[in-house]
Amino acid sequence: LSPTGNIAAVPVPAAQPGELKIASFNLQRFYDSVNDAGVSDAVPSPAAVARRLRKASLAVRNILGSPDVLAVMEMENLAVLQALAARINSDAAAAGLPNPGYQACLEEGNDVGGIDVGFLYSTRVTVTECAQFGKD
Repeated sequence: LSPTGNIAAVPVPAAQPGELKIASFNLQRFYDSVNDAGVSDAVPSPAAVARRLRKASLAVRNILGSPDVLAVMEMENLAVLQALAARINSDAAAAGLPNPGYQACLEEGNDVGGIDVGFLYSTRVTVTECAQFGKD
């Protein structure tokens, strides 16, 4: 079977009172515009990074419903993940939505392309430690 026409994403249902919303999002090799030495990474333009931040912010807010914990895959580094957190937070406030107050957690991995996994967590969640086990 092959779909026809435009396919729209279906928003995740809102969390019920007392529930914690957890989601994951593969950001498909989300790089910054810095050419890192010793890493086989892509180097998009600053404008391309800004577009990806805007689109990812829209998806997290409008499709995933700003989950309390968001596991992200294929993020280049902590700085890019922090930029995404800041963008989502500011876009939510500008849109009159509750600001999730996202903070970022990421530990560098071993991928030759420089991509890692990390988490965004909202103010509803208290993180006592961000650690990676089994890297070596």
